[in-house]
Amino acid sequence: MNRFLRLTHASISKMQAYKAGKPITQLLAEHQATKHRCSRVIKLASNENLLGPSPQISSALANQLNALFYYPDMDGLALKEKLAEHLQCSSNMLVLGNGSNDVLELIARVFASCAEIDRLGSCIMFAQQAFIVYKLVAQAMGAEQQIIKTCNFRRDLSAYLEAIHHKTRLIFIDNPNNPTGDYIPLPVLKDFIAQVPKQIIVVLDEAYKEYVAANPATQGDEDTLQWLAQYPNLIITRTFSKIYGLAALRIGYALCHPEIADILNRVRQPFNVNALALEAAKTALADQQHIRLSQQHNQRMKEQLEQYLQKKDWHYLPSQANFLTVHFGEQTETVYQYLLSQGVIVRPLANYAMPEYLRITLGTEADNAYLMQCLSHIS
Repeated sequence: MNRFLRLTHASISKMQAYKAGKPITQLLAEHQATKHRCSRVIKLASNENLLGPSPQISSALANQLNALFYYPDMDGLALKEKLAEHLQCSSNMLVLGNGSNDVLELIARVFASCAEIDRLGSCIMFAQQAFIVYKLVAQAMGAEQQIIKTCNFRRDLSAYLEAIHHKTRLIFIDNPNNPTGDYIPLPVLKDFIAQVPKQIIVVLDEAYKEYVAANPATQGDEDTLQWLAQYPNLIITRTFSKIYGLAALRIGYALCHPEIADILNRVRQPFNVNALALEAAKTALADQQHIRLSQQHNQRMKEQLEQYLQKKDWHYLPSQANFLTVHFGEQTETVYQYLLSQGVIVRPLANYAMPEYLRITLGTEADNAYLMQCLSHIS
């Protein structure tokens, strides 16, 4: 037992550190230690855009290297201006973060851990299979968790409404969901937000939004940003880590009512986004052609992998993101270890109460081909 836990909030003793997808360097070190050799190593575990970022990023960052001794623009004004233009919103609705995880934690710190709330008690609501950071920030803030059960990994928003009580402060909804890929149609989601009491903050996590936009079935859908004027208790979070290919630089943002943005920016750490990330995000935002290519590529890879899984009679969950979550049943651990032995890193989901599933990021053409080649040896 860690002797310093007694000095912390009781909920922290129950926390486990976030477990990321196994890094390529770690797998290579494990293979070297066992003198194992494989033809290649690919990581399909963390839903990065494996096409990489815009080709224009490299030169943009090179221009910044002679100014690394300066602090970054604390408010990210140039990026906010570009974001506001791209999203057709006011820059005073934007909050920048060190990845959208930073923004999610900031929202919880502001709305679920203040002294007044401590006296009354606070709850953070999220789905049984939801991005695990929601659980971690609830524990870190000492807030109670309202975990809404799913049915066949699909979310029923009426169950959320029924579960709301006087302690509910925050509702986190990732759309599409990670790790299942489940997508809530926007009319259903909007109707839900309209019924949530105005003193409860609804956080709509749209990390994979750009992938949804590429689906013909959702093209022409209303942009959720239009809801902010009608529902001031709504916060939308997005990221440059996924389709924009900037996961290593850690930059995300929130869109919300200016009064909420004002509060979040008061509490936000100074210089929480570094200068290279700010420049890269601004450059990536300008290259929408690369985003369209990434969307089209993702659709092709998803259809290709879906067709292969159907031939193998392996069930997968419908996904609107850049990954597929596949049911391998009793073989799951065997499949996971075999893929590791072949240099393919995927994501086991036991910590999401999905021990018979693996989440597989949609990679490049070569990644997809190698993955399917490896899977072909499993009966």
